[in-house]
Amino acid sequence: MYTPYKRFTDSKLDYFLIYLISIALFIFSNVTYATTDIVIDGRQVIDKPTSFSNVVIDMTHGRFKIVKGGSLKIENSTINSNLYFDNPYTIDLEHGSLFLKNNKINIDASMIKSNKLGLAKHEVFKVNKGKVELIQNDIWVNTSYSVGLLNTTDTETSGLKLSNNTIKNFHGGFNITNANNTEIIGNIFENVSSININVVNTTNATKIQNNIFYFPGNLVAGDAIDVINSSGVTISDNIVASSANYGIYIMGGQNIFIDNNKISDGYGYGIYIDTPSSIAKAVSKMNYMANSNIVISNNYLAQNRYGLSGGVVDNLIVSNNFFIQRFIDNTTRQYWTNNDNLLPLATNLTWLNNLYKEAFTQEVPGDNSNTLKFVSFPRSGGVLLP
Repeated sequence: MYTPYKRFTDSKLDYFLIYLISIALFIFSNVTYATTDIVIDGRQVIDKPTSFSNVVIDMTHGRFKIVKGGSLKIENSTINSNLYFDNPYTIDLEHGSLFLKNNKINIDASMIKSNKLGLAKHEVFKVNKGKVELIQNDIWVNTSYSVGLLNTTDTETSGLKLSNNTIKNFHGGFNITNANNTEIIGNIFENVSSININVVNTTNATKIQNNIFYFPGNLVAGDAIDVINSSGVTISDNIVASSANYGIYIMGGQNIFIDNNKISDGYGYGIYIDTPSSIAKAVSKMNYMANSNIVISNNYLAQNRYGLSGGVVDNLIVSNNFFIQRFIDNTTRQYWTNNDNLLPLATNLTWLNNLYKEAFTQEVPGDNSNTLKFVSFPRSGGVLLP
């Protein structure tokens, strides 16, 4: 019988060739490992320009700390990090700069107890002061309700660029405090609990654009976008789907532009403008600015619990928005689409060209051709369907 591999067992030359090939593979595999895999133990201080590319970085028991004079650049690599009590973050930026592009960042938080309603006590990126660019990274954590992604401190910083990242399963996304000229563009947030993007105490040119939010709050608690005591913020062209609380929440906002967003299937309001309470002031120890000069235009608010509402706000412009909701009867619909009830404390309210349509009208037997159409959403009095 013919045996295909018989000649390898019968030939001494073949034995020798196999031996040489085995040695070559062994040497090659060891050289590859030595040049592409890096282990970080303990706190690794970065105090000069440092870069990695096309490597696997094992940070099971280690972390980076970037100090003055240092910069860290990592591209096209895999970063594996464990977070626990003695290793509370992956990268701590004290000064200098951080640049991460096209990496896979895997966070093991199995040693951290989930805390659904509390704040995360660990984060991947802790930013005190410096420049941060996160571009096209895939960032994932294996334990829900445990670890925040990025948190800036109260020290003023500037020039954060956070774009085209995929962010999965974190307990808090980008928590930005005192960080001006921030760009948060083109990111995908999947099942991120707590607040996905939180902008606090910023006063200049923050852009939140073209992001997609799937299940913000992760079915427990949390908003897609919060703007707290800030001005000069543009929120545009975002998609928010199935928020556990609010789609967009504002408290103490001035010169805020909310344009061309799609917010659907939220448990609470699509957009809510809150009056800073005495409790919030006491807890945060902030002197909140008044809500004023807020423009809400060209948005699509569909099948949230309610569309738009708010407390004390001055010079609110609401124009060219689409509202789609479902109510059990005409009386309920009129009440919850009446701005005398939804925006009772709004002064200098401009309400123009807003439209309303009832959702799921096919549930009603008979001719639904009229109720399927958009109708005018009046400034006061509520929506009356044909």
